[in-house]
Amino acid sequence: MFQIRARYDDLPVAHLAIAVEGAKFNSMDSLNLLVASSVVGSYDRTYGAGKNLAGKLAVIMAGEPTVHCFESFYKRYSDTGLW
Repeated sequence: MFQIRARYDDLPVAHLAIAVEGAKFNSMDSLNLLVASSVVGSYDRTYGAGKNLAGKLAVIMAGEPTVHCFESFYKRYSDTGLW
C-alpha cells in the first residue's frame, strides 16, 4: 500500500521513507533481514567516498546529484518488524 502522509512542494528537498513489514523479534527470518539491511547499507553525500563505496546501491546513489543520503535499517519488535 502506498501513502503520502505529508507533501510540501515548497521545500527544496524531499524526505522519503519506504517501509515493509518484517519478521518479529524471535523469528528465524529476523537474522536474514538484519544481514540484508547491512548489505544494502547507507550513503551520505558528506562522507566524501563517492563511487569508492562498497555497496552497489551506494555507488549508484553517489552518481545521482539529487540524492543527499539514504539508510537501510531493520527494527525488530515482539510482534512484528519494520524494514
